[in-house]
Amino acid sequence: MKNTKILAVLLAAASVTMCFTGCGKKKKSSMPLYAESPSSIEPTEFDSEAYANKLSEQVDAAEISEGDLELGSINGELVSPEEGAVDYDLGDYRVSSSGVKLYYDETEFPQELVLTFEKYFESLQDGDYSTYYKTLFPEYITEMEAALAAKGDHDLKDSFVNQCVRVADITKGDFKVTRIKLEKPAPREDGQDNVQGYFEMLNSYLEKDYYSIAKEQSENLIDACFYVMGEGPNGQEGMILSAQKIVFAQKDGKYYTFG
Repeated sequence: MKNTKILAVLLAAASVTMCFTGCGKKKKSSMPLYAESPSSIEPTEFDSEAYANKLSEQVDAAEISEGDLELGSINGELVSPEEGAVDYDLGDYRVSSSGVKLYYDETEFPQELVLTFEKYFESLQDGDYSTYYKTLFPEYITEMEAALAAKGDHDLKDSFVNQCVRVADITKGDFKVTRIKLEKPAPREDGQDNVQGYFEMLNSYLEKDYYSIAKEQSENLIDACFYVMGEGPNGQEGMILSAQKIVFAQKDGKYYTFG
């Protein structure tokens, strides 16, 4: 790609920028959340509590559909924006069957992984709990549900609602994902393995060495740094998430997230 620093490049056409910085705060009663509200967003009339209540009704009534996660497809043609285009500096991309522009190195990230990650964000966008559930590593679901029950915390549906609301808090309402970028993260400054470091918070919440368990239960653990752009209620495009870390589990030819 022409430029790996997508964080520094927002579309010139977007007059309102939506961005997250850093890694998400840990909520005491839920799974890891990537989103963190920035101070640069101007106050609006968005009612976060009403949004959460409405979404909770939808999610509480949701049932997990039968069958595997339907990933869609990616157009194999690599698109190179013309010089001077507002997205020129974002680099080359491919387009999914959902119309999302995907920026990734196919030698680093398999197509199925990228499409699974797209479905994860589509589930947050649409409040689609069934799709979200299917993007989660199955063994992780078992561990987290047991921990949530033991601690008397929110269940997985509540955690999903929290994820959706945290994003909506930044975009000030419904959002639509337009671009996703995945790249290999830089090594940690403290010298710790990136993947092992990612599991520190989960280890703490689950009160066990879940990192070792995940390694045993999966064929591979793949770390990535990701960026997401999208449109808010006003239809303008801007950065939603930037330089966030994530780990995927590979098992039986499929790829999963950890919440």
